[in-house]
Parts: sequence; structure tokens; C-alpha cells
Amino acid sequence: MNTHSLFIFALVCSSLRGAFSKCPRQSLSSEYRLINALPAGCDPSNCDYYLGIRTNDEDPEFLDFMMVGKAQGWIAIGFSLKPDMEDADVLACALHPSTQTPVILDAYNIPNDHENIRDTIQNMCPHTANFSNGRITCTFSRAINTGDPQDKDLNGDYYEQFAAVDKPAAIVSGNVTLTYHGSQTPLISKSTVNPATTNGSVSSSSPLRVILTRVHGILMVVAWPVLAVTGIFFAAWMKPVLRNGWWFQVHRAIMMLSLFTAGVGFLVIFVANKDYTIPGLIPLKRPLNIAHFVMGILVMLFHIVNPIIAIFRCKPTAQRRWIFNVLHGTVIGFGMGTLALVNCGLGVALFEDIFAQIAGGHTLLWVYLGFVSFIFVLVAVVVMFKMKEEEKLFTIPVRSIVMKYSAKEHTTEIVTPLIEKDSLQTLLKSQLALRYGVMIALLSVTGSMMVAMASLLAIS
Repeated sequence: MNTHSLFIFALVCSSLRGAFSKCPRQSLSSEYRLINALPAGCDPSNCDYYLGIRTNDEDPEFLDFMMVGKAQGWIAIGFSLKPDMEDADVLACALHPSTQTPVILDAYNIPNDHENIRDTIQNMCPHTANFSNGRITCTFSRAINTGDPQDKDLNGDYYEQFAAVDKPAAIVSGNVTLTYHGSQTPLISKSTVNPATTNGSVSSSSPLRVILTRVHGILMVVAWPVLAVTGIFFAAWMKPVLRNGWWFQVHRAIMMLSLFTAGVGFLVIFVANKDYTIPGLIPLKRPLNIAHFVMGILVMLFHIVNPIIAIFRCKPTAQRRWIFNVLHGTVIGFGMGTLALVNCGLGVALFEDIFAQIAGGHTLLWVYLGFVSFIFVLVAVVVMFKMKEEEKLFTIPVRSIVMKYSAKEHTTEIVTPLIEKDSLQTLLKSQLALRYGVMIALLSVTGSMMVAMASLLAIS
């Protein structure tokens, strides 16, 4: 090869240096100066996850990494300016879906989103990679500043985010690519660290967003399946039992407590997602996410409006009182309750997809469906016993009576004999049957909607 050819070859190598940076050998030292491990202080061989970082002995412009994770799919470390995976520089080690051999790869997450993209230029220097006893172990080096716009300059302050995921990696355009972690949410360092200079151990915890989302879910389940259903039950069925207006006092107290609980839960989810482009929204890439958000807004709006309507209700003896009863009790009351129960189930399923999926199923969703079904069955049983008790009252021998009901004082008195005993019993039993039928119909509609929603989620 002549001098001119050598010169051209040198120019080509120089131009390709950004894509194929010179990789140093792995440092001989076994000590890592920056460690992030769970449990804290564990040995890499038995940690749930372990990340060690040190400066490379041969070239101080490079960092050595050791990642260990208990996973069947992939492990990764992300570096982000805020405690969230969006806009993160991701260094990963994933099992090839076909060969089950670990592959070291360079990736990044899109800003204002969590979608993971494989880097166009793989600025990684692999050293070792193996998978045994359910653990992925990889060592590699990477330049502190690669000059690649898809990489972060690691000489800066970042949150460390470590994920160990059982979901298999995917093959996209012939390359191994990370899949969405789903339930196995990355643990995030409690404070920022500088990978290039920081020494010591890093403590991690579940991100605040996960904790607040759990609080939101708990508050909403308490507000609706527990409190709201109980309040509606007292208004619909307890008037003959709690006389002199006590049923109304209990109904009002429980519904106001439900409103307060739901209001706190409503605010909490906005705080949890305050760092998003649109605060309060789960990333709106799936129609179910949009449905949960829109239904939540509607339910909360109805929950606020309904007690305001009650404040301006007309007297019980007013000719058009039935309009209030239909609007407040049936349209908004039962309608809002049914929509809220469905939306709670949808929220449980979304939480599983984003934070807490168990073995690829919707375990929490089915637990919620069972819980709501139990509440409805309990209500139905109470109603059945109540019907039997009221039927016994109708066997009292009477010739003929007309009963006057005072809605204000919630008392009943005999006014004048007019209706035969059999006719009275038939009338009152028909009213009970109607109320019971409405309750069963609502149970059937709610159950059908929730089963349909569960089926939709199962195939989504």
C-alpha cells in the first residue's frame, strides 16, 4: 500500500471514529466507586439488581459499567435530568428472543414520552455478558461524552433509573430492541449523581409518581365502591327503617365524605403527573388512557354538581318534585355511580399496565371486579331480607285503609278506610318488586359493562 493510500485510509478511519470509537480494555480493578444496589450493600451475585460504575484505567475518558439484574427479559440503566424515564439515555443488556444470549445495546427515551428507541450509533464497548440462574450480568464501557446527540454527557448530574424486566426484548429491523417494562417500574435514585465523578452508594426508591398513583387509586376505590354505593343504598332502601329523616342525614354525610375523598384523589393524580407536558394525563397513546381521563373528569363534575342540585330542590310536596327525584337520584346519582365503578376498574387495569402488571394478566382488575360484585351481592341480599320483613307487615288483618305519608316528617298514618286488604298488599308488593328490579337491573348493567371492559383490556 503506497503513501497516498495510507493517507486515504487514515481519513476514512478518522471519519468513522464517531461511529466506532476506540474501545479500551476493561479495567483490572474490581472496585467500583459508584454503586446502586438492591438490597443495599448486597453482593452482585445475590442482588435483585446491581449497578457499579468506575473510571476506566486505560482511558479516563471512558466509564466501566457492571450491571446485574434478576430478570428474564432485559436490564437497563437510564440517566435523566428528572426522576422520570422520559428523555433518558439508556444503557441496556437484553436477552436475544431466539438465542437467549445477552446483547449489550445503546438506546434512549423520547422526550415527553416513555417510548424507547435504539440508538442509530451504538456507542458501547462490550466486555462480558451472560445469563444464568435467572440473572443477567453484563460489563461494558462507554465514553463519558460520545458526541452523539442521542447520548447524554455523563459528566453531569442525573437521576439513575434501573430496570430489571421479565418481558422479552423484541426484534425490530433485525436488531434487538427493548420492550415496554409495563409493571416492573424502574427504581429511581433519590437524588442526582454525576456518573463521571460521584463516589459512594446510591439509594433508590419507587418514583413518587408510582406512590401517588397508588394513593389516587386507593382513594377512588374508597370514594366510589365503598362510600358512594353505601350512600345510594341508604337513599334508595333505608327510608322505612331510618324514619324521621335519619336516612337522609346518613345519606348526606356519606355522600359528602365520598365527594371529599374523591376530590383529594382527583388532585393527587394531577400532582403525580405534574412533570408531564399535559399535567395529570397518563401518556395518551392508548384510547383506554383517554377514556379513563375523560370519564374521570365527567364523574368528578357530576359528583360536584349533584349536591348543588340538592341544595336548590323543591319541597317534597311540590307538584314537580319528581323532576328533582329523576335528575338527582336516577340520572346523575345512579348514572354517575355506574360510570364511576366502571372507571375505577379501568384505572386499576391501567395501573397494572403501567406499574404493577402481574404475570402478564390483570390480577388486580379481577380482584376489583370481585370486590365490587361482593358489594352488590351484599346489597341485594339485604334488600331481599328487607322485602321479606315488609311483606310480613302486610299480613296484618285490615278491612280497608288509605295511608297518608308525610315526606317532611317521614311518618305514615291511616286516614280513611277505602282500599281492600288484598289490593293494598298487591300495590305495596308491586312497589317493592319495582325497586328490587331496578337494583338488579343496575347490577346487571354494571356487571356487564365491567366484564366487557375486562375483555377489551385482555385483548388490548
